Amino acid sequence: MSQESNRNGAGLAIAGAIALLMLPVAASAQTLCNGSISGTHDDVIVNGVSCTIEPGTLVRGSVMVTSGGTLTANGAQINGSVIGSGAEDMTLDLGTMVNGGVLADSSGTVHVFDAMVLGDLSVVNSIDVVIHPTALCDDPAPGAPPANNVSSVKIQSSGMVRLTNACVGSVESAESDALSLTDSKVFPGSVTLSKGNGGLTIIGSTVEGEVKVSETTGAVSADAGTTIDGAVSVEKGTGAVTLAGTTLAAGDLNVVEQEGDVTLDGMAQTTSLSDLKVEKSWNVTLKNVETDSDTTLVNNRDISIEYSTLGSDAAIASNGAVTLRGNGFSLEDVIVSGNGGPVVVAENSHFNISLIQNNDVTFRDNSFTDADISKNTGGVSITNNTGEVLKCFDNDPPPDPPQPGLENTITELADGQCADF
Repeated sequence: MSQESNRNGAGLAIAGAIALLMLPVAASAQTLCNGSISGTHDDVIVNGVSCTIEPGTLVRGSVMVTSGGTLTANGAQINGSVIGSGAEDMTLDLGTMVNGGVLADSSGTVHVFDAMVLGDLSVVNSIDVVIHPTALCDDPAPGAPPANNVSSVKIQSSGMVRLTNACVGSVESAESDALSLTDSKVFPGSVTLSKGNGGLTIIGSTVEGEVKVSETTGAVSADAGTTIDGAVSVEKGTGAVTLAGTTLAAGDLNVVEQEGDVTLDGMAQTTSLSDLKVEKSWNVTLKNVETDSDTTLVNNRDISIEYSTLGSDAAIASNGAVTLRGNGFSLEDVIVSGNGGPVVVAENSHFNISLIQNNDVTFRDNSFTDADISKNTGGVSITNNTGEVLKCFDNDPPPDPPQPGLENTITELADGQCADF
């Protein structure tokens, strides 16, 4: 089934659930709330008015808010669900417990403050969703899993979604505005954002599952206080991707067809990236990054990798300008080919490198095992390097001989156009 079908199905499921729960029940089981209520009730109806459910109130059934009605539940026990259809505002606070779910269709803002929802929070065609308890989860005992404020959050065709100090099982947002997580936990599920308008911001939060962003307009960012246990994928959207000191426990990062710059900075102390792939995106910057598996950077704009440790093979092909400076490569193979240039490889160590069919190549101050510099155009400069084997063939024009004092030290073989270097 296509993603579009899944999204449409999710919207229909939410609307269908609301329609089912809004079916009339026996008049004797309904309490019409206008103002405030307390005590014990079966189902509560809020129809176009303001209603406050006072602390200690028990609702055996569900609470239904319609036609511009406003609900505030303070410290109530609701055994069923909270349903809004055309509601202006719904707020759950002061220790309110909802044993069912919260469902909103064509409504205003849904607030979950100091409350717990054991079911799903499902919102379609509504304004905003705010989940902001005053304390993270319920401060579980050491070693115990957190008790989530909301089982899962599912948003369709709505406004902003903001989670602060929240614990939720998972977050899915489709065709909606920006999604932000601040000092929150997503446990044990994932964060999925598709066809959104506003991007994803994660600050000081933990996501136990994956983070998936697709076909979304807006930046994607996570800070140094954030840990993502699963893989991260961003594809076919518009906006920058920035991970600054973020811990990626699984280590997999995949960015494909993203119309925005990709920046990974300061992650060497927190993460060893396993599979790093950036394709068909804008400028890519890696600084103070560590990898332990393959790195693939293909068909992007400019590439800059500085002061990083690449622990496995790297393929850098068909990009614009390329800069590799001050990196350690653990004796891995680095292939730099078909780049528009200029290509600068400087002050790197412990690697085998192939520089093939690039434009305007500078290779200086490196320590390497094998280097093959061939079929490049636009000029090749090879100076002050130390290595075992240096081969140069079919460069046009041929490499310029190094100036006195900048000669290379080749211990085993210098061949081809570099035979006298």
